[in-house]
Amino acid sequence: MNLYPYNYYSLLIAVILVIIFLFLTLKHLASLAKTVQNMQPALENIQKQSTLLQIKQEVLHEKKQESHKNDKYFKVLLPLLAAIYTTYRDDDECHGIKGYKKACKTVFQKKNTSLSKIFSQMR
Repeated sequence: MNLYPYNYYSLLIAVILVIIFLFLTLKHLASLAKTVQNMQPALENIQKQSTLLQIKQEVLHEKKQESHKNDKYFKVLLPLLAAIYTTYRDDDECHGIKGYKKACKTVFQKKNTSLSKIFSQMR
């Protein structure tokens, strides 16, 4: 496109518009910088809280792993203790500590016989 008599005028207008838009951009950047500077304490507080939450999360994860280590023993012993207690409760002859010993022996005998039956069936 050739606008011969107006080429310099259009170039001058384009340069002026670029300069105006550069000033507007700088004005908005300055206000943005002020806004970010005003928000800086809040951002630091949020960052501090997030680091505290991460530390708490790590501690909770460690506690969960510790309790999981302890729970696996209880998971094994709980059915055994429940079986001993039900045997003690159902037997009228069992009284006191000797009754618990008797119930424990009967439960272990039942477990051993059931395990031997399972092994014999597998053979």
